[in-house]
Order: sequence, then C-alpha cells, then structure tokens
Amino acid sequence: MKTKYTNSSPLNISSLLDKMHTEDNRNIRIMRNAKWLMFILSPVYLLIFNIGPADEMNIYLRLSGVSFALAFLIFAIIFTKYLKIYRSVDYGQPTVLMLTNAVKRYKMQLSKIALSIIPIIFVNLGVTLISIGEEGERLFEGHYLKFQLIYWPMIAGALFIGLLIWRKKQKPLKDAAEKLLKDIQSE
Repeated sequence: MKTKYTNSSPLNISSLLDKMHTEDNRNIRIMRNAKWLMFILSPVYLLIFNIGPADEMNIYLRLSGVSFALAFLIFAIIFTKYLKIYRSVDYGQPTVLMLTNAVKRYKMQLSKIALSIIPIIFVNLGVTLISIGEEGERLFEGHYLKFQLIYWPMIAGALFIGLLIWRKKQKPLKDAAEKLLKDIQSE
C-alpha cells in the first residue's frame, strides 16, 4: 500500500485511517515478534554462558552472558512498551484527538532512540568480555579497538537505515495527519 503524499494530492480521513491502520498493524507484528525473540534469547544466553563446566568458563565469559541477557531483556521491555502503544490506538476517538495522537506516534523522537542505547552498550560489553575471556587480557587491546571500529559504525548504519524506513513509512503519515489536523482546526 502506497503511503506517499504530496501537497497536490487530495487527502481524506478515510484513506489516511486505512494507511495508519496498516502501518500500526505492521508495527504490532514487528514489536510482537521482536519482543518474543528477545524474551527467548535472554535466558538462553544466561544459561549458555553460566551453566557450563567451571574449568571452561572463566569470569569474563560468565559476565558476558549476564551482559547479553540484560541487553536482550531490556530490548524485550522496550518492544513491549511500544507494542502496548500500538495496540492501544483507538481509531474511534474524536478526529482531532486521533490525528494529534497519530502525529505523536509517528514523530521521530530522540527519546525512542536513546532507550535503545542502553542495551546496545550491554551487547558491546558482552562482546568485549568474551574477547577478554578468550584472548586474555594481554591480547585484548588490539581486538577491542578493531571491534569498536566495526561495531559503532554498524550501529550508526542501523540507525540510518531506521531513519530511512521512518521517512518512507511513517513520516508521510505524520505529515498527512498534521495537514488534516491543520485543515480541520482552520475551519
């Protein structure tokens, strides 16, 4: 379903609602699947890195498992929060309120991105601890720097891709809701 709007295209509330409903359902599906994946991975990583022969698992490997488990748990909580937001959307609200909520929902917010930084740091910590555990502290420094030079650009690339997806999928809906809201309020 096409979600691109231009200033010259006629906007009506019915077509906008259909597009918002489709996008909200897509977000519900993504958040639900990601939430369950994270809730499954969290205890799996905790068990893998902490239930093993004591002579094979040093403290760094055990702490890395805890770090990964915390990262996945925090991601699961974040996905659960956004799943509740998308499931609570009420298209039967008064039009002005529904459009105002849609603008808030589809707006790119730094706080949404900032929430993800915490588990991203825990994943980084987990990989760092694995490197220390496997390589030893002596060999760690060279591997750590190489990993950081790969990890953070990958995270920046993922954020950029997320921004592109937002611009294609949700920004047009936000812009159309703002335009309709402005038209309604100017009458």
